[in-house]
Amino acid sequence: VMVVNESAAAAQDMFHALLKEGLIVRPLKATGIPQALRISIGTREENTRLIAAIRNVRSHVLQHA
Repeated sequence: VMVVNESAAAAQDMFHALLKEGLIVRPLKATGIPQALRISIGTREENTRLIAAIRNVRSHVLQHA
């Protein structure tokens, strides 16, 4: 799955925030898509945790924008 952010900086912020949550995603900067992250599909529980973390990160970023 690819998550496309507003900017490369937003992708980098999301990458670090998810990493702090123990979720490993891959930045796609090296492939020419610096605003995107690659996420591997996991179990239903892992995906639920990931979606919640992404929502939390995005809402946090919006509150501080």
